[in-house]
Amino acid sequence: MATYRYWQHFLALEADFTATARYVEFSQQNFRLTRLSTRKLLLAVGSEIDVLCKIICENVDVSAKRDNIDNYRSCLTAHTRIASEGRS
Repeated sequence: MATYRYWQHFLALEADFTATARYVEFSQQNFRLTRLSTRKLLLAVGSEIDVLCKIICENVDVSAKRDNIDNYRSCLTAHTRIASEGRS
């Protein structure tokens, strides 16, 4: 049930992010055009990444440190192949 909740939240964030792309193209030229709604969305996405990384690390290595993104990277790199996903 918890996985379903996270998935539904991800889908909601994805829909919001897609809607944003209708109005402002995601390109380096538009980095200065941050609106409050875009900042809130990016903070929400970052927060979800933090929560999910913490949960994944807890499941793959109970003794792994989970204090920050560097700890997540170390844990995930040591115990999964997630870092190489999507690379050719």
